[in-house]
Amino acid sequence: MGSDPTLPLLAFAPFCVRRNPDRSWPVEYAEGFLSLATEAYRVLLLDSARVHEIPDRPNLLRFDGTTSVAEALALVSLCDRFVGVDSGLLYAALSLGVPAVGLFTHIEPLSRLARGRGYVALRPTGLDCIPCGDFDGVPVCAGTDRYLACVKAIRAAAVWKAVQAVRPGEAEVRTVPVNRGQLHRPPRARPHLTFVVPWLKPAGGERHLQYLCEGLHPEFEIDLVVTYPEESRPFDGVFDRWPVLNLDGDLRTRARKLAAHLDGTRPKAIAFYNNCLTLDALYRCEHRPDRLLAIIHTQFGHEADLTSHSMSFLIDRFVCVSETVREVLRSRTSVDPDRLLVVPNGVELERFEETLSARSELGYGPHDFVLGNVGRIDEGKNLLLLLEAAALLPEQVKVLFVGWGPHVDLCKARARELGLEGRFRMVDATPDVAPYLRSLDAFALPTDIEGSVPYAVMEAMAAGVPVLCTPVTDVPRLFRDGESILFIEKTGESIAEEVRLLLEDPALGETLADGARVVLRQHLSAEEMLDRYMTLLS
Repeated sequence: MGSDPTLPLLAFAPFCVRRNPDRSWPVEYAEGFLSLATEAYRVLLLDSARVHEIPDRPNLLRFDGTTSVAEALALVSLCDRFVGVDSGLLYAALSLGVPAVGLFTHIEPLSRLARGRGYVALRPTGLDCIPCGDFDGVPVCAGTDRYLACVKAIRAAAVWKAVQAVRPGEAEVRTVPVNRGQLHRPPRARPHLTFVVPWLKPAGGERHLQYLCEGLHPEFEIDLVVTYPEESRPFDGVFDRWPVLNLDGDLRTRARKLAAHLDGTRPKAIAFYNNCLTLDALYRCEHRPDRLLAIIHTQFGHEADLTSHSMSFLIDRFVCVSETVREVLRSRTSVDPDRLLVVPNGVELERFEETLSARSELGYGPHDFVLGNVGRIDEGKNLLLLLEAAALLPEQVKVLFVGWGPHVDLCKARARELGLEGRFRMVDATPDVAPYLRSLDAFALPTDIEGSVPYAVMEAMAAGVPVLCTPVTDVPRLFRDGESILFIEKTGESIAEEVRLLLEDPALGETLADGARVVLRQHLSAEEMLDRYMTLLS
């Protein structure tokens, strides 16, 4: 593919050739970095025959393992930046005075050579084996639950930020914490975990389930049981990795089928969402799991049925996704408070930071201000108010909805009534919402009630989009108005007023986005959520 000769050069050496090839950066991480770097640089991919595992893309130039040392040094000397693992080319770049980012696993990242030069070292923390004491070709972690966790901790977004931060004459170490989800364990028998869910469709509960399945999959053999599949609208491919049993018949028939399934598979742990059918099945079931978790996502009145069920004594913990849900359970039921545990929903920031915007594909120009929402389109979300707000705002304000629900046609009709033809666009629900979120200038959700901080809000924040939201559930506990969020009332005028603030002061949007990301990292990270569930299920 072609390259832009006006762009600066970046040398990229993510793979180790000699001695410790397993310490190469994962190919999928390298691809994620290239998707960011090739927007701003012509990238010279060096160092290994493995460069052919990377797909072609504009502004990417390959130099495989047949490149001589002299040729590689000459190429590096021409570059404005260097990124690589701890191989000889990194030290060559430092010697040549090329500002460099080092991806470190087994040696101390700051050496005498680096001092006084442009250099950022990304170094994992949280493992007592760092720096690795082995230099003979076999990592000291081989065969342990920490195998190559140091390599997998360094994500593409962190590397790209380091490239933007590195300055000539300055050197620093940036630490990257290792989390449980990055540990790669040797093959072993995994305990069986069954999730029982009401349905599979694009909503916050299913996003939560997706995070749990993907994060817990290395530790558990997972299957899913859907109690009301007639309500499902699953995305193709999202849950295809795991066996799914869809129940049918009347409620008693479904309970009997679930009981037969549990007796047949005998899961060590069961986690179920909100409804009593799992307890009805356990009443008929010989098998008893070692751990039984009830995950409570809502505050809509089903809690009393669940906690008063004759089999509720089997539940080890009622896992509440917010402090608000726990308070509702404490006020409406007699369940022992010690059995109530808050595990906030979490989001993976890197999943959204590393994604490119779909703005140009959607036809938006540089002067357009895109106000939008990504999620379920129904009465409780009050998305018609975004259209009413847009009608009060300048022509440059466009509205984008990505999702599905019973109010799709109503939103289209209301947009026509308000004369928003050409300013309103609807995109069907998709599992990959990140490109659409990154296309927005502001995300708004004037919702009535939620069980937790909405996943749509967290993912918009993870994508760096300023958020306008009603102060529901734990949102006002965690986010400050004007610092990490803008609170709105459920009126078009209120939304329009806050959008005007963002139009008049673009720096406010950056402040909100930065503040929101801090809150996500501190309180709403997927890593922390997975660690808590791992402890509960073990």
